Amino acid sequence: MVGRVLLAGLLAVGLVSAQGKRGGGGDMGMPRPQQQSKMDILAEKLKLSKEQKEQVLNIMNAAAETAGPISGQIMQGRQMIAQAMVQGQDNTDDFKKLMAAYTNVLAQMDNIEATAYGKIYALLKPNQQKAGEQVYADLMAGIFMRMGGGGGGRRRGQQ
Repeated sequence: MVGRVLLAGLLAVGLVSAQGKRGGGGDMGMPRPQQQSKMDILAEKLKLSKEQKEQVLNIMNAAAETAGPISGQIMQGRQMIAQAMVQGQDNTDDFKKLMAAYTNVLAQMDNIEATAYGKIYALLKPNQQKAGEQVYADLMAGIFMRMGGGGGGRRRGQQ
């Protein structure tokens, strides 16, 4: 018991001293660099015109609205899967049904992402389309999970 209290005290002292070295977020008046939004990065990589940016923003907003409820279903599915695994129910038929439903919802989100990007790609001029494939892989996968604050987004190749 005493060992735990001592360990907790040492950890607390370590955390307090580490925060003190950073200046508590003040950073001596140094401005922090602004992080670009996903939309800004998308516009920059595709070299969008002002008109194209507005059209892309409209496409992304409409897709994000559609993706919102699905994002919630994905988060709920993750929680249910984790709970079932913790409870040792990951070899049951109910778990298999849960995984099938979760996979279906992920496919719906992938469809929303692909449809939105298809609309964006259709707006691009041939010289802009060259960057299109990389932009899709880098920015679009899981973008509506990140935009909606639904937790960590998926990346292509990771489930």
